[in-house]
Amino acid sequence: MCNEFSRIKFDFSIEIEHTPPLTPIEKKMIVIFADNIKDDDTESEVYSISLDEFIQSLKVKYKINADDLYRLAINLMGKTVVISRANGGYTVAKWISHIEFLETEQTIEYSIDPILKPYLLYEKSRLKLKGF
Repeated sequence: MCNEFSRIKFDFSIEIEHTPPLTPIEKKMIVIFADNIKDDDTESEVYSISLDEFIQSLKVKYKINADDLYRLAINLMGKTVVISRANGGYTVAKWISHIEFLETEQTIEYSIDPILKPYLLYEKSRLKLKGF
C-alpha cells in the first residue's frame, strides 16, 4: 500500500490502513464512537451521545465547542479506511457513515459502517489501552 497510509495491525491477521493519518483527537473520537457498539446491534444502528459527554470524553486540555466537533467530524468522515484481508483483497470504508448534530437536544447521533463493527468490537478495549 502507499506510504501515506497509517497502519493499524490487528491480532487476527488483518491490517487496517487509513489516509490521511488520524490525528490524536480523531483517534479519541473513534474510541468514543466504538464504545457504544454492542454485539447485538443491528447493521443500521444509530448511536447517540450528548455533546457534553462527548466533549468530556475527549479529555483535551483546551475548550472544544459544537462547531469544533463539527469540523473534526467532517475531517474524520473524509478519511478512508482500507482493510487488508488475510486471504487477499481489500475492503474500503469510512470511519463513520453519518453524523448529525442535534442542536436543540445538544446531542450527536452517528452510525458506523457495518463492515468496521466487528473490528472495532474486537479491538475497542485494547484501543483504549494503546491510546488509540
